[in-house]
Order: sequence, then structure tokens, then C-alpha cells
Amino acid sequence: NFVPTPVLEITKTVDKGSVNLVDGEATVTWTVTIKNVGMGDADSVDLIDNLVSGAAANYTLGPVPTGGTADGDGFDITFPLNAKPTPAPGNTKTLTFTATVTEAGTYCNEAQIVVFGDENSTWHPIDLKASACFTALESNVSIIKDFVAADETTSLGKSVTLATNQNARL
Repeated sequence: NFVPTPVLEITKTVDKGSVNLVDGEATVTWTVTIKNVGMGDADSVDLIDNLVSGAAANYTLGPVPTGGTADGDGFDITFPLNAKPTPAPGNTKTLTFTATVTEAGTYCNEAQIVVFGDENSTWHPIDLKASACFTALESNVSIIKDFVAADETTSLGKSVTLATNQNARL
């Protein structure tokens, strides 16, 4: 007797691989996609998402996805994920959320499906993970203002005395 079972896949991405801190902070957007490619329904999928590397004291999670519960520097969420309707591709659940950092460094975030229950009320513990990382860089910008000679290369310094109606190049 054939019993259809769910089969889950997970991916995680971040919108930017590196960001510059501007006025002491930078924000990224995380996306987690879970797909049921099996024939059975996953009536209850338990997913946890959290920061796995980077300074947690400098990391703030934006609003958690609808239905999620904040937990430290991450969140927990439970949702159904039905099987694919034939012949269409499998059903997916996409979770999008933001995080803000206030210090330079590399931050890695991981989503993990820890267990799911199928349509037969059977619970399946799994360890299905996906992670993504980004690097926050300290902005280091200098503006140098200098007067230059007609060749536009030779520096004349930060101040120049000019006669009336004489042009100066910066």
C-alpha cells in the first residue's frame, strides 16, 4: 500500500554579499525558501532561523515573518507545506526578513527544518539546513580638495592667491 510522503528542500540567500556601514549601520534582506517536492503533505513544518556567526550584540533582526516567534537573534515558525499538485511544480513557502548590523564583520545566518509532520500524523525529525553570509565593511571615505596647475595634476596646495578674474582649478 503506497503512502505518499513529503520531501522538503530548503535554500537561503542574502540580497548583498557585502555592505558598507553608513552612519554606523547596514541592513540586509534574508530570503528562505522551503519547497515540498514529495507526494505527501507536510502538515506541520518546524523551522528555526538564527545567527550562527558574527557578533550577536551588533546584530538586530527586523520584524519576523508572519506567524514566527522571536527567539534570541532569530525566530521559530511552524507552517503547513502541501504536496505538489500534479503536474505543477511543488508548493513553496518563502520567508523574507531583514537584519541590521552596527559593526564591521562577517555575519552568517542559518535556517533549519528540525521536524515535520505528514498527512498520516507521522513526525519526521530531520536536520535540513541552508545558510548565507554577508560582510559588513567600515566605510572609509576621504575627500581631498586641492588646487592644481593647468596640467590638472600638479598640486598647488589647499589655498591659492588669485588676481581679479583669474581662474583656479580644483
